[in-house]
Amino acid sequence: MGTCSGCNTSYPALDSDSCGQCTKLQGKTETERRVIKSHPQCHGCSIVYLNLLGPLCGRCIGSGVKVDDTYEEFDNSAIEDLTPEPETVVIIILILFCSSRAFYHCFKPYAMC
Repeated sequence: MGTCSGCNTSYPALDSDSCGQCTKLQGKTETERRVIKSHPQCHGCSIVYLNLLGPLCGRCIGSGVKVDDTYEEFDNSAIEDLTPEPETVVIIILILFCSSRAFYHCFKPYAMC
């Protein structure tokens, strides 16, 4: 798996020192940079395409690169950092319930819940 020297992103089929996006961005104006960044990029070889429909280009699929190969592995500490606190989950549930129709229906004075 190669790593781009410009953005430090890893690509399983990267065959150069920098990814396709970093290569295309060199020497471009800010407007051109925004256009390039809006185009899809293959997660296997890093080439930027105008009309890439999936995460991998045909060349990467043909050479056996799988989507699972494009994900970096994390240790358990990264997962623990993403786990919300229990209080946050309760607040989210309350917000969702209070914004639902059931809340307004059940708390009307004439409702039979």
